[in-house]
Amino acid sequence: MRICVCVDGSTNATKALRFTLENIIRPDRDELHLFLVVPRETLLEKLVDPFGMLTVSENTLKAHGDAQMAPYVEICKTEAPHISFIAHVVIADKELKVSLCEQAEARSIDLMIVGTRGMSAVERMVMGSVSEYCTSHAKCNVLVVRPDSVQ
Repeated sequence: MRICVCVDGSTNATKALRFTLENIIRPDRDELHLFLVVPRETLLEKLVDPFGMLTVSENTLKAHGDAQMAPYVEICKTEAPHISFIAHVVIADKELKVSLCEQAEARSIDLMIVGTRGMSAVERMVMGSVSEYCTSHAKCNVLVVRPDSVQ
């Protein structure tokens, strides 16, 4: 089975990864993928200079993504050295949640695992929920790891 864990630099993503390594992945049977999406416009907005000129390159975007992915790679290497994995850093022009679903479909993922922040109904309405979107739009099964379910 091809399993992906969606990571984003949050503690909930770390919990989802650890939950997957401890409870889901079968070392000799499953293929683990880590997905980290760097939304181009969000990062660009953060890196715009005072005159409105963009000061970021593709290499900077990739380096930012690689730096965010590094702790997850380290967790896999140290806590589950017997499990092989592929880390994907994707620079996307679309919303994070849309990009995650597209990446899962493009890589023929069977199970997508996402963490959640446990937002209230109002927060979900205002901000949107990545996990909620993925459960409704991904072509594969989606497992949501709640923050209070993993220690």
